[in-house]
Amino acid sequence: MRLRALWAAVAIVAVAAMVLARIGDASGGQIEAVFASEASRVVPSRDVWPVRPAVTAQSDPSPTSTVPVSLGPRSDATPIPTSDAAVASTVRAAAASVSTAVERATAEYRDPRFGIAIISGDATAIDHALTQARSGSWYSYGAGAPSTYGPPGKVHLLRVGPNTLSTSADESLRDVARAQPGSYWIVGNEPNVPGQDWVTGDLYPTAGRNHAIAYKRYRDVILGVDPTAKFVVGNMLNHATTCTGCSGIARGDTYLEALRAAYQSLYGTELPVDVWGLHLYVIDWDHPPMTDTAELIQNAEAFRAYVDSLPGGTGKPIWITEMGVIWGYQDYCWLGDHVTPDCRSSTTATATPRVVTARYAGQPSIEFPLASDAIDAYLATMMDWLLARSVSHRFERWFVYTNYGQPEPYTGVYAGVSLMDGSTANAGLTRFGRTYQSRAATAPTSTPTSPSGGGGGGGGGGFGATPTMTATRTPDNTPTVTPTVTPTATPTATFIPVSTTVPVNFVATTTVATSDGVLRIEIPAGGVAAANGTPVPVVVNVQTNPAPVTTDGVSRGLKAVRIEMQTQGGSPITQLTRSIVVEFAYSDSELAARGLNASSLRVYSSNDGVTWELLPATVDPATRRVRATTTHLTTFALTGSPFRQMIPMAPRGA
Repeated sequence: MRLRALWAAVAIVAVAAMVLARIGDASGGQIEAVFASEASRVVPSRDVWPVRPAVTAQSDPSPTSTVPVSLGPRSDATPIPTSDAAVASTVRAAAASVSTAVERATAEYRDPRFGIAIISGDATAIDHALTQARSGSWYSYGAGAPSTYGPPGKVHLLRVGPNTLSTSADESLRDVARAQPGSYWIVGNEPNVPGQDWVTGDLYPTAGRNHAIAYKRYRDVILGVDPTAKFVVGNMLNHATTCTGCSGIARGDTYLEALRAAYQSLYGTELPVDVWGLHLYVIDWDHPPMTDTAELIQNAEAFRAYVDSLPGGTGKPIWITEMGVIWGYQDYCWLGDHVTPDCRSSTTATATPRVVTARYAGQPSIEFPLASDAIDAYLATMMDWLLARSVSHRFERWFVYTNYGQPEPYTGVYAGVSLMDGSTANAGLTRFGRTYQSRAATAPTSTPTSPSGGGGGGGGGGFGATPTMTATRTPDNTPTVTPTVTPTATPTATFIPVSTTVPVNFVATTTVATSDGVLRIEIPAGGVAAANGTPVPVVVNVQTNPAPVTTDGVSRGLKAVRIEMQTQGGSPITQLTRSIVVEFAYSDSELAARGLNASSLRVYSSNDGVTWELLPATVDPATRRVRATTTHLTTFALTGSPFRQMIPMAPRGA
C-alpha cells in the first residue's frame, strides 16, 4: 500500500507537469518556477534515497511497463484549473504528497550492505534497531541450532570447534533451509580465538580437521534441501596480525591455511566457498583506545590479496562479519584481575579503599572517559573506506558489533560500539548509531559484475550477494511470533552419585545417568576398556565436586563432577579406548541465579583442579543440555559467562 501511494504521488506530479505544459505561458513562467522549487525541495537526490522501492507483480505494475496518459477531454474528468493560483495549489498538493511518500519510503529503506551483530533484544527490538540504523542484514550469536526467528535480513550463524552442533540438529538445519531458501550461512565465529570456536590443540591437524569435518557436514545437510544456499567461510579474528599486550592468538592466515590443508587432505578438493568472512579488531592493550583504523585497513587489504591468490578466489566476495572496538576508553588500570577505566584509589561510592594497580608509572589516579570522538571517527572512517571499495574490492557487507553492548567479564564495563541506547523496541540511536545510519542513508548504490545470490524466505534469509538491492519494507501489521520451546524437566539441586557396573554392549550405546538427571554418560558400543585386546566390563563411579571459581579467567563454575572407572577386579582406568560423552543438564533458574548466558556454557576438565582444559562441546538450548566428548577420566566442570565473551584474551597482568 505504501509503495502504491508513492507511485501515485509521482504520477500526480507527472500529470501536473503535463497540465502546466498545456496551459502555456499565460502565467509568465511563475507557475513553472513554483513547481520547480517545490520539486527540488521534496524529491531527494540519489544520495538521500539510493534505491527505488521494490515493485512486486502482485501489487504494483512492472517498473518497465508504460501506462498511457491521455490529456484529451473526458466526460467524467475533473475540470483542469485554469487560474495561476489554482494550478499552483494543485502542484503544491502533489509535491506535498510526494514529500510524504518519499519520507516514509526513505525511513523504511534498509541497506543490505550495512549489518548489525546482535547480542540482545527480541524480534521486535531487532527490527526496530535495523530500521533506525537503515541496516538490512543481521545475525545473532549462540551455540544452538539456527531458526527462522526474527525480522527479514537474517543471516544464519553456524558454530564450529567446541560449539559444533551435534548431528541431532541436522533436521533443524534442513527445516530452516527449506523455509528460507537462498539464505547465507556464516560458518565459524573466530575459530582462531580461545573461548570462541577454537579447538584446544594444534592448528593442524586438530583445529583445521575438526573445522573441515563440521563445515562439510553442515554444507551437505543444507545443500541437500536448498541448492541455492550460500556459505560465508573463514570468519577469523583478523588476517595478518595478532594482539599486543595479551596472551596471544593464532593469526588468521595461519589458521586458514590449516583449514584449507585439512579439507584438501580429507576430501581431495579445495575448500568450497561462496563468500569469505573476516572479523576486524584492533587489539593493542599498550595503546588505548583501540580505534586505530590503519591496522584494520591493512588486514582487510591483505585478506583481499590472499583471497585473490587462491584457486578460483579472484573477485570472490568478502564480508566483514564482525567489527567494532574492544577498548574505547582513553586508558585503563587494574582492579584485581579486571581492567577498569576508573583508576581512582577511592570514590564516594566505596566504603573501603580500592586496590588499583596503575598500568604504568605516573598514571593519573582519575576516572578515564570514553573516547567518544575517537570511536566515532573510527566508525566513520571504516564505513567510508568500505563503501569506497565495495565494488573494486568486493567488500559486500559489514556487520558492526553491536546493537546494545554488555560488559565483558574482564572489564566490568562495556567499552565498545553500541548503535542503540537500549535493547528494547523503543530504544534510540546513540551518537555512533547516528553515524552508522548516516552512511547507510546517504551511501550511493553500486552494482558488481557478478550475479547475485538468492534471497531468503520467511522471517530471515539473505538479500543476495549483490549489494545493490531493492528496498526492504517493514512488514505492515504482521505480528512476530516467538517460537515456543518446551524445556525438559529442571534438574534438582541435589546431585545423586552413581556407582554401577556397565557390561560390554557390542550393539548399542550404554547410558549411565544420575537419577536426578543432572549428568549422563554415554559409553559407545564395544566398550571403552580392554584387557589383552578384549573389551571388558567397567565399574563407573560418579561423585559431585565443588564447582571451580573460574576455569579460564573468564568463565564462572556452574557445577562439577568427578568420573572414575575401574575394572571389575578393581584396577583403575584413566585412559579410554573410545570417546565417551559427558552430558550436563542445566536449568534457566540456575543460569539466572549465577547471571550466566546459555550460549557461553563450556565444559572443562582438570586433573588437579587448578589447570583446566577446554573440551569440545555443544549446547542445546532447547533441551537445556551441554554435551562434551573425552577419552580420559578426571574432574569435569560446566562453566559459563554472563556475556558472549567476544574477545576472551584479556590483557596481561600488570
